[in-house]
Amino acid sequence: MKHKLFVGGLGLSVVLLVPVVLAQRAAPMREPPPRALAAPIGSAYLLNFDPRKMATVEGRVVRLHQVPNTKVWLTSLNALVRTGEGDVNVELGPAWFIDNQELHLAVDDKITVSGSRVKPNGVDTMIATEVKRGTEVLRLRREDGTPVWVAWIGVTPSAVR
Repeated sequence: MKHKLFVGGLGLSVVLLVPVVLAQRAAPMREPPPRALAAPIGSAYLLNFDPRKMATVEGRVVRLHQVPNTKVWLTSLNALVRTGEGDVNVELGPAWFIDNQELHLAVDDKITVSGSRVKPNGVDTMIATEVKRGTEVLRLRREDGTPVWVAWIGVTPSAVR
């Protein structure tokens, strides 16, 4: 009797688990595993960062939006920040990294952003090194532009460049 229950239970488990496993295999990944980002980060991601053009702006978040970045196979999170001088597009970093931080930005947040202010394709953009909201700080890049998330994927800065 115990043998029949064991075999019956095992068969039922297989029947219930097979569709779950197949569904997981068929589901597309939102983004590649962070380890897969190690090679391309240095090749394309840092090209626009210019440490000679560091600036700080204050303003309110008008919009948060995800931008597909085919150069490095990930989705970046950007913020449109309204300052006293106009709107600035702020490139924060990969969505998977930003989503895993304690500081989560929201529309209408008053923030201070430091970073490299550049104009790729003629668009006023700040590649953020740090974002402050009140006393909270979100560190994104070093002063030379090296992303802090490279530590999350086990890459040394020398391997990035």
